[in-house]
Amino acid sequence: EASTSPNGARRPIGAYREPPLHPRVFAAKLARKIFTNGKSDCELVAKLYADTLSGALGGALHLTFAGCNWGDEELRRLTEVLPFALAAQGLYLSANSQIGEPGLAALASALRDGAAPKMSVIYLDGHAMRKADELRTVCAARGIRLAGFGLEAAASQQKNTNSKKNITSHHM
Repeated sequence: EASTSPNGARRPIGAYREPPLHPRVFAAKLARKIFTNGKSDCELVAKLYADTLSGALGGALHLTFAGCNWGDEELRRLTEVLPFALAAQGLYLSANSQIGEPGLAALASALRDGAAPKMSVIYLDGHAMRKADELRTVCAARGIRLAGFGLEAAASQQKNTNSKKNITSHHM
């Protein structure tokens, strides 16, 4: 099976994909490698990576990481590069069942600090939303809509529960 991202790209469902590395983390990993021309090549490759990451994330409208088998650590690492996502309007994290409260708290913190300034929607699974109180608060403050599987129905049910008039239908 394959999934299609908002930009039309297809990839296998459930295929693990690492989050992008922050340039300083990439440079630290690179420093442990041996280059033919030594330190100068290492510095050049690190700079090329930083420029590429900045350009790619800086211009991306949609950040699609749905179905990557991510957990809290991967989401935390993604939050480290979200400040580079200057144009991103959508973040797609559905079908990552291991994401829990620590990862969602890291995402909330990054957004609170101003990461991804044009973000307008984040897609999560319903299971993640049950653990996302802090993220919900930050998104509401920034005008970011939380959406995804089971979320619209849950939001509608909550809205109906909170309204003065509740209509309940019973089928017998």
